[in-house]
Amino acid sequence: MLTLDLGVYGPNLGSAAIDLARTTHGLVCGSTGSGKSFLARRLIEQAVASGMDVSVADPKAAGDYTGAADVVADGPEASVALLEHVARALPDRMTEPCDPLLMVVDELSAVQLRVVGETAKEAKDRVDRIHAALGSICLMGRSARIHLLAITQRADTTAIPGWARDQCSWRVAMGWMSPDGLRMMGFGDVAAPTAWPGHGWAVGIVGAPPGQPVPLHVTP
Repeated sequence: MLTLDLGVYGPNLGSAAIDLARTTHGLVCGSTGSGKSFLARRLIEQAVASGMDVSVADPKAAGDYTGAADVVADGPEASVALLEHVARALPDRMTEPCDPLLMVVDELSAVQLRVVGETAKEAKDRVDRIHAALGSICLMGRSARIHLLAITQRADTTAIPGWARDQCSWRVAMGWMSPDGLRMMGFGDVAAPTAWPGHGWAVGIVGAPPGQPVPLHVTP
């Protein structure tokens, strides 16, 4: 069983593990400073240690993942190009032996930002391209041994299309989120945690009630 450890969950502080064979793709959402990038680094380190290949698309080019993964693409255009490369490789990965790949996209909304000298149409075209690549990876990734980890501040359709979001069977909401934001994550009317960073809600934890959000604490 290929698992990733998020931390601990629930009042009894049980191990918060994700079984990637059962829950292929994941979505992490939360505001700046909520602990999203810390959690991503934690999962990347575990994936590398377990023998997975890891690629990271970092549209905001913050340098958070330098040296942490096999491939790191910084900036909006490089991030889209990496996702398109992974999507084009899907047919080969479905027919040839390959190591599992963790494909991390940190801050999807940053792809929409216009860079200096860029037209609005060029920025929109880039968003269309990343949505197309995400769609292919979400729909065919399981058969190709690709596990997507999408990270964003808000899980609305401008950041990640609804049909792609629905393919993310494990989800984490970090820190304070509006009631509307929590509902978009499929968490219903749960209350925001009273402490963060590192605290939130999770769905898809091994041993937790299926589909029911449980309190999560991302441990150091």
